Amino acid sequence: MNTRSIIFENFRNLGIVDSKQKHLSNKLQLGSIDGEHIGGLLVLLGGNNDGKSNVLDGLVSLANSKLKDSDKPDYRGYKDEPKLTLEYKITDPKILEAITESTSDTQKQSIDSNFAGKTFGIFFTESSLEKGVERSESDTQEEYCEFIQNMFESSQVYGIYGYDEVGDREEIRLILPERDRMLLCSADQGGKALKCFSAVGKKYDEIKDKDRAIKLACKFVIGDTKAPKNCDDASLLRKFLKEDFEAKAYIKDTPPR
Repeated sequence: MNTRSIIFENFRNLGIVDSKQKHLSNKLQLGSIDGEHIGGLLVLLGGNNDGKSNVLDGLVSLANSKLKDSDKPDYRGYKDEPKLTLEYKITDPKILEAITESTSDTQKQSIDSNFAGKTFGIFFTESSLEKGVERSESDTQEEYCEFIQNMFESSQVYGIYGYDEVGDREEIRLILPERDRMLLCSADQGGKALKCFSAVGKKYDEIKDKDRAIKLACKFVIGDTKAPKNCDDASLLRKFLKEDFEAKAYIKDTPPR
């Protein structure tokens, strides 16, 4: 039987991890997903304050792909972040084979053909250019743009669409792992180019949601506060990364808000 479940981890009073239990997860079975036999009647039984309403709120959070600050466990000194995961258990050999082939094709595409042959422009906000110069990475804004351009030319580039560290704003993160650099770009501004509002030093292992990063085969041209000319339409890249983000049927390491 092929089934799916929701796993609650550190979500209010559900799936709490403590020092005596290595990892405790509360799993809600959603029933079969075999052909026409999808889902079924679910009954939640429990006493007052056991967490029945929290389960229902978790379903809403999963559907909206957002967690709130109030979803953190309300226990003194408890700091672990909440997480919701939609888990599939597939036993049908034909479905497993189809998933394997699909995953293989997707992984190959992410390496070889995601916007291969395309060149997208990036321009900075005035404040981000000023901060780059203030960090003593360059003497002028023009030199700073050349500095970032050289980084793109000497590193692989990965892209992620997601929420910022606070969880209030959607953004696009361009990651340069070989140069320990990350550019934060607007998710909905910039027109046919990417509008960068911050370029920060960041090691790859420290980047949030790095496991969802997609390797990009395109090239980037760095401008100053104006979009570079003769580049491809970067709105296609924004749309691609956003659709990948929205296609995820789970929440993983999403910051509460």
